[in-house]
Amino acid sequence: MLCSGIGNLTLAPIIGAIRDNTNNYQLALNMITAIFGVIGITYMCKLLYKNNCSQGHQQKSPVLNKNLNVA
Repeated sequence: MLCSGIGNLTLAPIIGAIRDNTNNYQLALNMITAIFGVIGITYMCKLLYKNNCSQGHQQKSPVLNKNLNVA
C-alpha cells in the first residue's frame, strides 16, 4: 500500500503531463491500469511468499503440530 501511495504521488503528474501533451485520455487510463496491475502482481507475489514461508515454518516443527492435534 505504501508503494501504491508513492506511485500515485509521483506518477500522477507524469501521466497528467502525457495526457495534456497527447490530448488522449485512453493512453493515460491505460497507463494507470498498467501501473495498478504491476502493483497488484507484486502484492500477490508478496502474499504468496509470505504464505510459503509460514507453511515451511510449520512443517519444521512436527512436535508442536502433534500437541495441537491432541485434544
